[in-house]
Amino acid sequence: MKYAITKEQRFFFDTHLFIEFEELLSKSDRELLLRGVEKEFGAPIDTIAQEEIFLRGRDIAMRQSGLRKALFTPGLGQIAQELTGQKRLRFGFDQLYSTLLTKPDLTIFSQLEEESCIRGLACAIMICLKGEAQEENKADQGIDPFPSKPGSGIFFLPSVVCNPHALQAHPNQLFLLLAWAKSKAQYVFAPRDPHTHDLKKLGFVFGDSLTEKYHPTWK
Repeated sequence: MKYAITKEQRFFFDTHLFIEFEELLSKSDRELLLRGVEKEFGAPIDTIAQEEIFLRGRDIAMRQSGLRKALFTPGLGQIAQELTGQKRLRFGFDQLYSTLLTKPDLTIFSQLEEESCIRGLACAIMICLKGEAQEENKADQGIDPFPSKPGSGIFFLPSVVCNPHALQAHPNQLFLLLAWAKSKAQYVFAPRDPHTHDLKKLGFVFGDSLTEKYHPTWK
């Protein structure tokens, strides 16, 4: 995957704090990611309810080498670096969102930097892996961070305000959120993050800095 940032795109991102790139991932890229996702769940992804996917779909890249290989390509990180001006970014977390099987009624974050258990997030991208939106979502409570077409991705700053009900306008789609953190990011208690205790399973305690073992620096 290769993508050059234009001055116009950088200006748009600086002004609006988000930007969408169409055809960011090829069909083969998406298929590689989907294989990693389905290997994690041990079943076709469109047979699993959205709540289970959300609860089990955190930090899959830590466990699935195929998905990690597809995500940790230089291209995505380079775009994030160019957009943010941050030269050293590390893996923060990934998170799946699905509306393939059940009615899309899951509420998402309103502002990622305020609700994530990773303090020091730098940038995030929401990637559409499967499905296509039938109509445009006219959000009135913040941006809609979910792309409409497979292969498209929306980069956004963690400070941007998102519509917490945006997923409801995207039935029959599958998304992967990838968040990058700054080099000195920390693991903190975040009561509005449903996964705030997950990193304890890896030996982290609140206040710990992220480590290269689990949150490697983007090469």
